[in-house]
Amino acid sequence: MNAQNQEFTRVPQLLSCAVQGHEARLTLRLPANLIHFEGHFPEVPILPGVAQLAFVMKYALEHLAVEGDFLGLTQLKFHTPLRPLDEMDLHLQWQPEKRQLRFSYRLKDRTVSSGALRFS
Repeated sequence: MNAQNQEFTRVPQLLSCAVQGHEARLTLRLPANLIHFEGHFPEVPILPGVAQLAFVMKYALEHLAVEGDFLGLTQLKFHTPLRPLDEMDLHLQWQPEKRQLRFSYRLKDRTVSSGALRFS
């Protein structure tokens, strides 16, 4: 893709969202024109891990009562790359007593990435 000839989007397409208490389950589709694919990598585009974490924060702040300042990451694992047009599930769980936000991205029955974010 050439950035001069392409109109990019910055967020995945939200297909569904269900929130219950401290948990949210979202279904997302990665459009081919997602800005995060540009240059990462030209021949075989994949969604960078930092973009996955940015989406975790975006949707957690929109749908859950996450509080505190971000302190760090724990248990971060990337198993399978996410590619343009992938449709995946994002599960978010806010654990207020631990000040922790757990997440996992899944493609069908496979976990593609997971981890926890710690807050003050």
